[in-house]
Amino acid sequence: MAFERLATETLIDIVKYAGIDGTTSSWLSLASCNQNLNRIVTPMLYLNFTEMGRSSVPKLLRTVLATTQLATYVRRYTGPGFPNREFLDVSELAQADFAACQERMNAFQDTLKGTGAALEDIENWMPRIRQGRWHAVTSMLLLLLPNLEGIEMIDYRHDEAGDMEHALGIAARLQVSGISTQSSLEHLTDLSLSPFAQPDVAEADDPLGFYLWPESEYLHFSDIMPFLRLPSVQSVAVSRLAVDNARDRRLVYPPENYQFSTKKLEIANSCLDAWWLITFLRLFTSLRKFSYNHVAREQEDPDFLPQEIGQAIAHLHPCLEELEISNSGEENGEWTTAREIGSLAQFERLKSIDVDWSILFGFPSGLDGSTLVVRLCEVLPRALERLVLRHSGGLCCEEDLRELLWVVEERFPELKRIEMKGSHCNDSGALTRDFKAKGVELLAHPPKCNFGTKKVNFE
Repeated sequence: MAFERLATETLIDIVKYAGIDGTTSSWLSLASCNQNLNRIVTPMLYLNFTEMGRSSVPKLLRTVLATTQLATYVRRYTGPGFPNREFLDVSELAQADFAACQERMNAFQDTLKGTGAALEDIENWMPRIRQGRWHAVTSMLLLLLPNLEGIEMIDYRHDEAGDMEHALGIAARLQVSGISTQSSLEHLTDLSLSPFAQPDVAEADDPLGFYLWPESEYLHFSDIMPFLRLPSVQSVAVSRLAVDNARDRRLVYPPENYQFSTKKLEIANSCLDAWWLITFLRLFTSLRKFSYNHVAREQEDPDFLPQEIGQAIAHLHPCLEELEISNSGEENGEWTTAREIGSLAQFERLKSIDVDWSILFGFPSGLDGSTLVVRLCEVLPRALERLVLRHSGGLCCEEDLRELLWVVEERFPELKRIEMKGSHCNDSGALTRDFKAKGVELLAHPPKCNFGTKKVNFE
């Protein structure tokens, strides 16, 4: 049967099957078969753009400048992890392409007049595009993708010239002003940023995973805040976040009414001073999920202080629904002696809590069954549906959990799941059945031990 006679749904299934291998070569072959397949394949080819090599971004920039319809197909941008990317290869960009970029910049200036934007920043942008500077070229490309929904940059580096910040500032002003244009990035909701991963030591020399990252290979608040200023951005994941006192001064003295609309914030493999974390989180007023993974790099790094995290999230009690806090030092036997996070009972919408044992109870806790139940009732919210406690070791036994069983229905009527990770609790099976009868799934996972580079699970 000729392709022309097949239903569109059938052609789409063929195209999807051809792309199972994750490459575009099969799609390119299909696109050249006939007009119908070309019409279906073309949007899929541009759906997820992944930067490959020094010329891919300039090539896409040239393409979307020439054919704006193709720009509307791009939904996600991914920057791969490879170093030495300060300059891109712009040798294939003709004078007409640079002229088209200048036209777009002129349009930005006309649109932003009267909004308080620093228009001189736009004028200084063009020379760096001609030089092929990564931030300058990439930021121009992003503003030309009107339906972009997600950005993942896994080797992001500080923008000394500020081109990315200026470009995102244009989009932020357009969104705040309610001006819907192709450059407002109004559909951008998901962001993932991490610096280039190049540890100082080889994995063979560091079997427990305590990699020491060079200071230049960390993200700073000044790197991520331009992205956060976009009201459309709802989900943000950052890795290896650190403080640069000189660059991050704006966090201390932000403009009036400087707030972020983000609903989900994940900070991984980071070591933040409590004061900076409190100062940063006060800019978020409607977070629904907050995740923080503390990883100390060196002995002089800030201590992990759960009580300070409790202070940092206190203002989120009307909106927070999910909370995940972990300390990597505890996973390797370095328990904190700091005070616990404090009561979370006032968090009226908090449904999921995933934390280390010591974050709720301190360490060592010395709680017996009845005291444990009293403490849980004091610190946990009534709306809780899921509780995960990690690294409890031998601090919680079957008898302790059985004490909790008697108050589950009354104090935590919405509770559906309890997970004890790294627990020495030996359940004969009866306790699990008793909890299930109350509508609660109880899971106890034994601790894992590192031998060399492998983790052994003692079950």
